[in-house]
Amino acid sequence: MTLAAASAGVVLATTGDDGVAPEAADEMPSPRSITRDGVRYDVAPTAPAAAALDPDDPRAVTVYVFAAESAEQPECSMLEPRARVVEETSSAVRIATYIYRVPIEDDESISCGFVTDTPGSDYRAMTMRLSKPLGQRRLLDEQSGEDIGHLGPGYEPIPAWVPPGFAPRRLDPMLGLSSEFTPEGDFRVGRQFVRGRHAFLDVEVRSATGCCDETGKAVSHHDVGGHEATVTQDAYHRCVSWTPLPGLVTAVCSAGALLPADELLRVARSVPQPM
Repeated sequence: MTLAAASAGVVLATTGDDGVAPEAADEMPSPRSITRDGVRYDVAPTAPAAAALDPDDPRAVTVYVFAAESAEQPECSMLEPRARVVEETSSAVRIATYIYRVPIEDDESISCGFVTDTPGSDYRAMTMRLSKPLGQRRLLDEQSGEDIGHLGPGYEPIPAWVPPGFAPRRLDPMLGLSSEFTPEGDFRVGRQFVRGRHAFLDVEVRSATGCCDETGKAVSHHDVGGHEATVTQDAYHRCVSWTPLPGLVTAVCSAGALLPADELLRVARSVPQPM
């Protein structure tokens, strides 16, 4: 593992009153490359981890991008994140995010690991002002075309029903006590319930553009709140996950002594809708 400790920062990118971004949609940030300790890093598109809105400024949108520097493994470094508004329309805002990295071949596989002693220090927050409040418009990642998840402040993913015997357990703040997407909360909002020492029930909401893959193999599909939900399972987990809003993933997972799928679905259907 490589220690990546970097200070958090905020970069302000602005658009004109007409919503036109300062750079044309087909342009990359300048300079196209930078050099550190004799190593060249080229600018490249990357995916944002999540987005956050400012309740006091409806025209402000903040996106978070992973950044880390590894002198031992320059190919793992992701330097100087950038973000810009590509286009605003009546239905969507397209945002492009970039980092500087060592050029790699498309089929090249690289294994990287990072740890940090400061929560959130390996992400950069970049705030942009839109030409008008975001409102109901979608936030789209320019690279993938996917919705960038953002969550309203104060949301609590507390189910109205849990199986008898389960009680809330307070999570470590690094595991998701924040009610917004922030680096400190790892872009997750979660609650955990326990029954005895061997049964665990986790409820979390995360950004689809952040991480992570579903746990286990898909075994069935169901309806949760009018959304298609997938039940997955492996030797240690049984989960049900769905997309309640564009860019957001809600997952309810049983670990240890696994709950039956019907009980897990009942918990899922009692989780409040995020706003």
